[in-house]
Amino acid sequence: MKKLDQPYICMKYWDKSPLPCAFDTGKLKIGNCQLKLTYLQRLNYRLQRLNYRLQRWNYRLQLWNYRPQRWNCRLQRWNCRLQRWNRRLQRWNYRLQRWNYRLQRWNCRPQRWNYRPQRWNYRTQRLNCRPQRWNCRPQRWNYRTQRLNYRLQV
Repeated sequence: MKKLDQPYICMKYWDKSPLPCAFDTGKLKIGNCQLKLTYLQRLNYRLQRLNYRLQRWNYRLQLWNYRPQRWNCRLQRWNCRLQRWNRRLQRWNYRLQRWNYRLQRWNCRPQRWNYRPQRWNYRTQRLNCRPQRWNCRPQRWNYRTQRLNYRLQV
């Protein structure tokens, strides 16, 4: 099948400059596509796509009619494949959930990439940092833990 006429013409570069920059132009041009097509061109593109899809469906229906067994086999194969992938995904999901739970238990609070120190009050400290672990943020709500953290720092 020949490549369909696309409904827009995309250009790699407007001119031969390496990349259009927002700073030198003053305006950021988003996307490098010219969307100037007549109604007939758009209609033509849609009809071509529709035609292509209909041809494919036609082929499938022919298979279905003349060789139902083959189509059945194919469907069964797809079904088996999907089930296998599904099982794999469920396994991975289960593992990830467990791992997530562990990480939550270990960390006083999850470190994020867009890390921003929160304001903590007494209650959130007590809630979020129950067990003192090696990667926990130091707890400082009573004298003993303060002393302990100080000794760990030194």
